[in-house]
Amino acid sequence: MYQVGYIFGMILALVAIVAAVLLSAAFLLFGARMCEIESRSYSGAVYSTILGSLGSIVPTALVLLFDAGDLAGFILALHMEAFAVMLIFKTTFGKAYGAAVLGWMGFNATILVIAMAILLIADPTGALTAEILSARQ
Repeated sequence: MYQVGYIFGMILALVAIVAAVLLSAAFLLFGARMCEIESRSYSGAVYSTILGSLGSIVPTALVLLFDAGDLAGFILALHMEAFAVMLIFKTTFGKAYGAAVLGWMGFNATILVIAMAILLIADPTGALTAEILSARQ
């Protein structure tokens, strides 16, 4: 019985990861269009999103190992994403960085809206939210 739940959870997590990569790539493609990158494509955006995500492991590990702070890890990871965009789309670092920032902002804004919608559906009265906030004090 518990094994079915674990398998379902793993499948759900895998679907969520794939959906997040595809959504992030869509926003990265939008950012590439706004920054006027000529050689943009959705497959290139997917590839650079995956490459940038894998490249972000190194700065995150360095931040965790040396306790450099969250902001340093975020900036290093964003630079890694921009470097991946620069390599895949064959553009300048400034355009790639702009596309990476716009893609990050669009993706996170969408995730925030989805999380708020889930919270409103799961807790329409706000009782659970109020209980959580009162427990934190």
